[in-house]
Amino acid sequence: MDYMKSFPPLSTFVMVGRTRQYTISFLRQYVVVSDVGRTWEDAEAYCNLANVTSPEEGEKVKALLQRDGVEQAWFGLHRDSWVWTDGSATSYTSWLAGQPNNAGGSQGCVYMEKEKWNDFPCTDQYYVLCQSKATLCKNA
Repeated sequence: MDYMKSFPPLSTFVMVGRTRQYTISFLRQYVVVSDVGRTWEDAEAYCNLANVTSPEEGEKVKALLQRDGVEQAWFGLHRDSWVWTDGSATSYTSWLAGQPNNAGGSQGCVYMEKEKWNDFPCTDQYYVLCQSKATLCKNA
């Protein structure tokens, strides 16, 4: 079941009244998919691969992976100038020592091991770290 694709659109916003001001914030929710290992491309087709953009998110993801007993999982960073799958730039990284090294010239995708990152061939199979965003609106 492709449950990750069933989330409502990220841009859904309902305005009530004309004079109200709203603060919009985004909650990134992570889900570990550990039914079968997938290549990075299959993982990207399956769900919105996770962006980890701060040390706090890294700790959150680390705890989630540990809770689910997952040692390694693909997420949304790839070697296209090291951007996220949504096209946004990478400002935070958490590479393992000596990484990224592009060993053999074929390591274009990134998996997470605990909270540290490693570039690896995209054809290898790992579990997947997906994300969804919930939009919260409140009166300013």
